[in-house]
Amino acid sequence: MKKTVSILISLNFICLLLLTKTAIAQETDLNFGQFTMADGLSQNVVSCIYQDSKGFLWLGTQSGLNRYDGRNIIIYKNEPLDSSSISNNSINAIAEDTHGNIWIATEFGLNVFDKTKGQFKTYFNDADDPETISSNNIYNVFVDKLGYVWIKTLRHLDRLNPNTGEIKHFEHFFDVFNPIAEHCNFPIFQDSYGYLWVGSNDGLQLFDQEKEQFISFTFDDLNSKSISNNEIRCIVEDSKKNLWIGTSHGLNKLNRNKNTFTSYFYKDTTIKNEITSIIEDHNGYLWLSTLNDGLYKFDPKKYIYNNYEQSKNSNEGLLSNNVYCIHKNYSDIL
Repeated sequence: MKKTVSILISLNFICLLLLTKTAIAQETDLNFGQFTMADGLSQNVVSCIYQDSKGFLWLGTQSGLNRYDGRNIIIYKNEPLDSSSISNNSINAIAEDTHGNIWIATEFGLNVFDKTKGQFKTYFNDADDPETISSNNIYNVFVDKLGYVWIKTLRHLDRLNPNTGEIKHFEHFFDVFNPIAEHCNFPIFQDSYGYLWVGSNDGLQLFDQEKEQFISFTFDDLNSKSISNNEIRCIVEDSKKNLWIGTSHGLNKLNRNKNTFTSYFYKDTTIKNEITSIIEDHNGYLWLSTLNDGLYKFDPKKYIYNNYEQSKNSNEGLLSNNVYCIHKNYSDIL
């Protein structure tokens, strides 16, 4: 029987930020299918989820890469004596290019998986070669509309041309280490206008590809219309082309005309409102995963939040209130 893979795959939940005047309701009417090591996963905590153009679901963990076809799971792990295996078992992000190749960001090297050969090619940093990637610890990988592969490391944003192998480095900021960063892939997102947005621990960055420079949006405690926090955890665009940014303290919507932000919080602003990912469903609701607070469904019109938390007495509830990622598949299943 085909399993439904839900938000629970990451075993960490979606979180919505509440506006000061919003209402929160506790919801118990959703059923969550559980997908764990007992079903063949390499590890219960899933750090990233990606569905490719063929419909395969790729699941990154700290103990290998998993490919799920609806029935069976194939696990890819590093084999020290096999240079064509994946370079590292700690998976941070997954993307697909225009040729159907799967790119994987790991804690030691950038990998590209050739589906036809079933082999991995790895890009490593070489301190003596400026034409290699800027670091071996890759936080995120993203393929833009032109086919360029963007690679987020601690101090750089790298751009790789997969056709020529040329790599260009853009140094922009230093992401000072933060314990939360271990749960963060530093998001990269291209909106419908073609703008490239990058999240960091130092604010939201807009990359001007013509001038090859960054425009930074940061928190200012003297400006109520600045972004609510500098630790950017996720960036999405809804069906109305609104840009939403999840941070470690609040949800933000960008006013594109004024370059200002409206901030929303799902609980007291003196307490962390940490959002790890955001997904819009077909009804226009935003689903947010959080650390410690489970899953939230947010109505952006009425500012109403419904909260879904761990159910200790049910096998159909959330397995944890810590949710690192959410994915919506082609059937609109979260």
